[in-house]
Amino acid sequence: MSRKEQFAGSGVSNPVVKYYTFKGKSDGFVWYNKETNKEETQLPLSFALLTVRNEVSGYHKKTKGGIWSNSISEYGTGKEEMRVYSQNPDKEGNTALAQGIWKDISEKAKGQGGHFTKVFIGYEFGVGIIKINLTGTGIASYGDFVKALSNKSALGSNFVEVLTTSKKDEDDDYTIPVFTLGAEFTSEQDGELDEAFSSVEAYFNSKNKKTDEVEDFSDMPTSMGVPTYSTSNVEQPVEADDLPF
Repeated sequence: MSRKEQFAGSGVSNPVVKYYTFKGKSDGFVWYNKETNKEETQLPLSFALLTVRNEVSGYHKKTKGGIWSNSISEYGTGKEEMRVYSQNPDKEGNTALAQGIWKDISEKAKGQGGHFTKVFIGYEFGVGIIKINLTGTGIASYGDFVKALSNKSALGSNFVEVLTTSKKDEDDDYTIPVFTLGAEFTSEQDGELDEAFSSVEAYFNSKNKKTDEVEDFSDMPTSMGVPTYSTSNVEQPVEADDLPF
């Protein structure tokens, strides 16, 4: 790093323009509408998958703030360090909750309200680059979808769609997203997706250059209006037995 670069930061802003979280009780993908100051639910959802990451999310009762972490690669759970923090709505800065490989810190993180989170960085045509958070049985549902694919490379050439939801048991209050493979991209769409992926790749590469740098809510586009977490908008996920926590 040069003398000037140390003062410039990464120089690459977060390219995500819309954030979704699947909430089983809302029966769809929830996003925060800054214009109305309310959460809205979207279903169906169709997107192109750009990359998959792992993070920690949740709600920390002690600081009354959202839990978040750095983002690691899809298959990095057993080798890449995760640094888990909570927001401090009443003061500046964040509170460190746990640090280490997920299997070593999972109990500590879960004990404070954190949940292993599968993150899809995708592209929604007409919207732009999106981020989708999945926890609990939502992750297991996506895993079943991928296992059933005869050709895994289709994830790079076709839309991923959630057109409907299901329930594990008829009496459940929570629903689970049902993933399906959609239409193949056109050549024009492929070109747009290549540009979007380049932006995402540049962003994560800039984060990887500094091991002590993590993705902060302050780096999210202000137009998204990411809300301060409260007990009213954080859903406790339904856990699945075959997940890495």
